[in-house]
Amino acid sequence: MSKKMKRVVAVIVIVLLGFVIFTFLQNAKFRITSTTIPGDTLPTSSSEILYTFNRELETLENQKEGFVELSDGVNYEALIEGDQLRIKLSTILSQDTIIDIRIDEIVSTEQETFSKDFNYTVAYVPFSELSKEEQKRQTEDTGQSNNSHPLLSQLPYDEIAFRIEYLIDEKAYGNERDWRNEKDNYAVVIKTFALSSGVSQKEYREKTLKLREAAKNWIAESDVDPVNDINIIYRPSDNELNGNSDAGD
Repeated sequence: MSKKMKRVVAVIVIVLLGFVIFTFLQNAKFRITSTTIPGDTLPTSSSEILYTFNRELETLENQKEGFVELSDGVNYEALIEGDQLRIKLSTILSQDTIIDIRIDEIVSTEQETFSKDFNYTVAYVPFSELSKEEQKRQTEDTGQSNNSHPLLSQLPYDEIAFRIEYLIDEKAYGNERDWRNEKDNYAVVIKTFALSSGVSQKEYREKTLKLREAAKNWIAESDVDPVNDINIIYRPSDNELNGNSDAGD
């Protein structure tokens, strides 16, 4: 083998060795391996964020108080399931809202700690452009669609300022002949995203009601009566529109 060839082989070996060492160090380091929101845009349709780590996580009871913090005014619940941290959002997020999330010294079962800040801007993202993980999560949340149902088979449906999805309590929610008689087994959810910043409560309420009507008009195009054929849950709820966020739907 010539000296030139030996140098080439040596360079290749060094590069491969460096790659192996880099991969080893990356896997050895306690870190997040994936998330349902990979960029800095939080879709208006998202109700939770899931972070997956390369280590099993200690239970909630063994995490320090305040290991997850969100922006003021955002209601949330932090849950741990194996190697996953799930942050469930219970606040309706308006477009252009800035959401700051800090994971502060979350602990693995090997007693390693991890901290990181995330900054998201809330914006409308079509379902087709969501990450595969988020599409899967939203599809699982709304249940498996029944192609015989004239409305549910089209959901979830996204517009810029509203989203229509559904929740199912039981799988038997009707076929082509009797689905109207099974409406108490599921609920259609209409989420509206009227801008709330810089407007009065009255203006926000009026905009939200108009968006609700637009959503119901879309439902009616599927030959489904939004008043008599289905049960609708509105988010934000009527209580929230009236300025009473502590009350239920």
